[in-house]
Amino acid sequence: MTLAEVLHEEFEARKVRNARYSLRAFARDLRIDPSNLSKLMAGKRTPANSVIEHLKKVTREHHPSLHSRLAKVFVRTAGGFFDFHPIEDYQRLLQWQNILVFEGLKLRNPSSSVKDLHAATGLSESQITAALGVLVDFGLAKRDAKPGRFQANLKHVSTGGESAQKSEAFRAYQRQLLERAAHALGEGSHSDRSQTSTVFCVEKSRLPQVQKRITAFRRSLAKLLDGGPSRNDGVYALCVSLFPLK
Repeated sequence: MTLAEVLHEEFEARKVRNARYSLRAFARDLRIDPSNLSKLMAGKRTPANSVIEHLKKVTREHHPSLHSRLAKVFVRTAGGFFDFHPIEDYQRLLQWQNILVFEGLKLRNPSSSVKDLHAATGLSESQITAALGVLVDFGLAKRDAKPGRFQANLKHVSTGGESAQKSEAFRAYQRQLLERAAHALGEGSHSDRSQTSTVFCVEKSRLPQVQKRITAFRRSLAKLLDGGPSRNDGVYALCVSLFPLK
């Protein structure tokens, strides 16, 4: 369901309980401007981060049932990096170039220019400029006090969350990374990559255990690479695919 559908469903349920319940009353209960609420319910407006945070706070404190249903629409992750971003926004954000630029911002301290990012990522200046626009919109990057320079606004990005992983945008992003992995097989030095695979038999009931081990491995690797001072000089991707081979 979309944000608009959940809000509509909640509004109609309240009208059943109280025939005189109006859109203005709904806006009052959510502590939001009626015209803005109307546009959200019509699907004509993607909520700004401030609106998302407001809805999250108000529903958690005063409307827990609605809050739990919104949680199925808004993406939630353990790290909170995409906390309550509408799933439909993923299509715009989840492009490998955007994530490459986000990581590229962390190669220079404290900030990077488009020229710096071109040297770090190999992307064109137009691709980098477009990616920076998306990252700033999502709060993953911010403009530096120095003109023309940008900083990463978060340490990590996670595309976790069950709702997110069921979205077409998430699947498209994973396909992009797998295509980049296939491209890397024939490019560059073997010392710059590690591409291996394992095929095994497993009882289906044990797959949740395997999935938890994979998640734990990824997190421990990220923690290892975060530990202590370092001079990072490149952006790498780790893709783990567990699937039935048939």
